[in-house]
Amino acid sequence: WAIGNQPFWVLNSDVLTQVDPAPLLKAYNKKSIAALWMKDDAGPRTVDLKDGRVTNFRSKRPGAAHTATFTGLHLINPTVLDYLPKEGFASIVTAYEKAMKAGWQVAGVKVPKSYWSDLGRPETYLEAHQACRPRGKHSSIAATANVSPKAEVVNSVIWDHAEIKAGAKVHSAVVGEHCTVQGFVEHIAVPAAIVLHETEQKILSAWKWDVSRTSANLLAPRASNRNFIRLRSGRASAILIRYQSERVENLHYAEHTRHLHKRGIRVPELLADAPEQGFSIYEDLGSHDLLEAVQNASERKIEKLYRSTIDEIVLFHKQGLKGSKNITLQPAFTPKLYAWEHDYFITHFLKGYLKWTDKQIEPLQVLLKKAARVLNKQLKVLVHRDLQSTNIMLPGDRPAFIDYQGMRLGPAAYDMASFLADPYVGLNPKLQCRLIHYYEEQSGAPLADVYHYACLQRLGQALGAYARLGSTAGTERFLAHIPEALKQFNRAAQHLSLNTELLLS
Repeated sequence: WAIGNQPFWVLNSDVLTQVDPAPLLKAYNKKSIAALWMKDDAGPRTVDLKDGRVTNFRSKRPGAAHTATFTGLHLINPTVLDYLPKEGFASIVTAYEKAMKAGWQVAGVKVPKSYWSDLGRPETYLEAHQACRPRGKHSSIAATANVSPKAEVVNSVIWDHAEIKAGAKVHSAVVGEHCTVQGFVEHIAVPAAIVLHETEQKILSAWKWDVSRTSANLLAPRASNRNFIRLRSGRASAILIRYQSERVENLHYAEHTRHLHKRGIRVPELLADAPEQGFSIYEDLGSHDLLEAVQNASERKIEKLYRSTIDEIVLFHKQGLKGSKNITLQPAFTPKLYAWEHDYFITHFLKGYLKWTDKQIEPLQVLLKKAARVLNKQLKVLVHRDLQSTNIMLPGDRPAFIDYQGMRLGPAAYDMASFLADPYVGLNPKLQCRLIHYYEEQSGAPLADVYHYACLQRLGQALGAYARLGSTAGTERFLAHIPEALKQFNRAAQHLSLNTELLLS
């Protein structure tokens, strides 16, 4: 009843646009169920276009020359209501697909000299502000915000009545209204009372924290399907982790923390645990991780950092194994798990990302199966499973581990491949070799003969993860690690006398 019988405009509310709508009016005709504004130079480009018409909303080759992004601005024929359910939620795209099957056309219109930005995520929200700011200004700060001249604010948006204290470092962050910021902040920061549940607030109150003056820094999404929030009140801080029961390994993170802490392994102290409500609170180890520490560092310093971390890894592998029968671990590395990782690599990376055929994959499968056989013969220790540089924090003079929810029994070589062949860092082969020997000296366990097989296994799993996560909104950043992971994978394969020809052109 609100729409009537005439064509009507729809514009998504979470976009910033500057566009002349005349080309859409011109493209709209009696055969059109809608005319959609499309951008071929921004966004995910998941819509196939041909001769000014949409042919597929779910392109099999996103980003290809014939693809574009649907911006959320469309001129619509009221007949579209016939293709929507009378009740409940439905996507307009589903309605368009039904209409196209019934013979309707969907016009796809590109408008020259137009501007569009999706504001639906913090990253794109910041990008839009960056594009609109006057030249020379590095952040957008509300007139009513109070920013100390001794604070550092870089590429951020500060909302009304926010207070940025002296010494604070605000990097690529959105700081909400009435939020007081101290220390390091990234992504999103708001008053804690806005985001904390009643039980969470009660715990902070029991610690004598003033919830009304506590800030909540919502950290960027990680790959473990958990939400991380840094809580800060004055000089006190802690990390709140929320998790869902769908990922079983997340349920045991607190249990694993207690076990490792008891064995003298440096992990964050567990401060509170509420499994019924699906959250726990941990010591804040800061934001300085191994990846940040090695950026622009000399090779001598890098080697020193890696050697001190290897000392802790040896402790993790040996001491962590003691008493591990009494805790809930993830299924150990077995031929079945190795095969699952191979399938994950093949499905998401080789077939999904590179579009390889079964014939192209066959030679590589032979080597992967051999890697599984070699690794399966190795002595099992307690492995972290995801021992990359971002999971190693440097809060002081001793490295600490986080994100060990996938902990299980397996070969030490798998962890060392995660650690030394980490695509985030890209250590050179000679340094990797020296560090392999250092691990052997400290642990008394052989590693060099199986290391490259472990690299194939681990990097295959990582490439599968990067391809899968990179296709999801909010975690596209993982695609950037594919080239280095490929280089490391090829290096291991060539060491084992197989030319995989995986490197991207």
